[in-house]
Amino acid sequence: MAADRQPVERTGQTVDEIDAILASIGQPVYVATSEGVIIYANRAAAEVLGFQDVAEMVGQNGHWLVHYKRADGSHFPIEDCPLTRCRERGETVRVDNDWWVRKDGSMVPIAYTATPIGTPSGFGTAIAFSDITERLAVEQTVREREVDRARTAALEASEARHRAMLEAALDCVIMMDAAGNVTFVNPAAERTFGYAASEIVGRSLADAIVPPGLRDAHREGLARYLATEEARVLDRRIEMTAMRADGSEFPVELTVTRVNLAGEITFTGYIRDITERQRAQEELIAARRRVIEAADAARRQVTRDLHDGAQQRLVNTVINLKLARQATASDPDRAARLFDAAADEAERGIVSLRELAAGIHPAILTDGGLAEALSALTAGLPFPVELDIQGVRFGPAIEASVYFFCSEALTNVAKHAHADLARVQLDVNRDRLMVEVSDDGVGGAAPMPGGTGLLGLGDRVAALNGTLEIFSERSSGTTLKAEIPLTEVSLLED
Repeated sequence: MAADRQPVERTGQTVDEIDAILASIGQPVYVATSEGVIIYANRAAAEVLGFQDVAEMVGQNGHWLVHYKRADGSHFPIEDCPLTRCRERGETVRVDNDWWVRKDGSMVPIAYTATPIGTPSGFGTAIAFSDITERLAVEQTVREREVDRARTAALEASEARHRAMLEAALDCVIMMDAAGNVTFVNPAAERTFGYAASEIVGRSLADAIVPPGLRDAHREGLARYLATEEARVLDRRIEMTAMRADGSEFPVELTVTRVNLAGEITFTGYIRDITERQRAQEELIAARRRVIEAADAARRQVTRDLHDGAQQRLVNTVINLKLARQATASDPDRAARLFDAAADEAERGIVSLRELAAGIHPAILTDGGLAEALSALTAGLPFPVELDIQGVRFGPAIEASVYFFCSEALTNVAKHAHADLARVQLDVNRDRLMVEVSDDGVGGAAPMPGGTGLLGLGDRVAALNGTLEIFSERSSGTTLKAEIPLTEVSLLED
């Protein structure tokens, strides 16, 4: 090319003029023929690609010199090279991020623009390129910062959600650091323990909420865990006693977990006040005990009734029959009287047995249902009873329980209320049976510790998973409202 100083086609400039222009450009540039052979490179191009002199580049095929492999080391076919498209089609090609090969085989990130140059043999290319290592480093830094910002924002959002969940939790949440000091309490803990967060955060948890008798064990357990990581309490549900700000103690269910936040050991305690649960358990145990005692008392009463009633009548019947048989021959009149006495005692015994059976389970309840059984029950009471009962049959267990509930309630009215009028109402509301027994007596009824009346009524209703409410103001009478759930098998239409 140096020997031919004719103007280059499409540019109107001589090669010497082009040389001068390219040499003055600080950006790396090289020029290749239509066959891709480098015919010119400036000093900046040689430096970027690791050549000592531009002469090492001139005469080499540009693709096989600097573009023969990809960044991952795989082969880069010449037909896929963008520079080939520039030479073959005369298109300007701009590539923002590519990898070229330096003289020592290392890869360098390059951005370049390849411009077609017309020559007698076809399109050549003038390629201006730049080492974008610094640009990529800056872009990577920017990306990393954006990722860091995104992670920070996600972490902050996650922490905000977590804190919001803890703030809204119904159970108490208290966090403690490795020194045993409180670092966080949620509103439920503030309400339960009687502390404002500002009053307890930073304080020793042992001094704040652990009863004095348990503090040494708490501190020893924390020290042992930090020294050995031997977990005796972590990730378990345990029941223990906690202490409020006023010094009062109450039962709690506690679960403790370990959380590592920012490289620091943090313990989170989830605490639930189980006062009501324990009270309910105690009431359930007491109710079961009352049921057993009532069953025992009922059996003893049946035994007494049999002994004093039907059994005694039958004994008298047997004695009279034996005496009558002995007197049949010698004293027929006396024998006849003894036979009459035996028959009378037997009839009285049958009456006693019927009364006893009615007390256990009246036959009319089985045959006629609650409406007929309660009508018969209230007919013999010393005060009028208004009945509001639907003609609906229920399962045997419900009918028996409701019958005896009403019977015991009306017995209490007769014994204690001094009432002029009582009322029994049964109503089915969707899947629940509502039973109400009320009177216009003196009122003031309430379950008494050790008593069996109203407590027994509550136990009877509770046995059917029902609830009982008692309304009894002084001089305003008493109303017992029982609500019993019904199932498909417990509701039987006539």
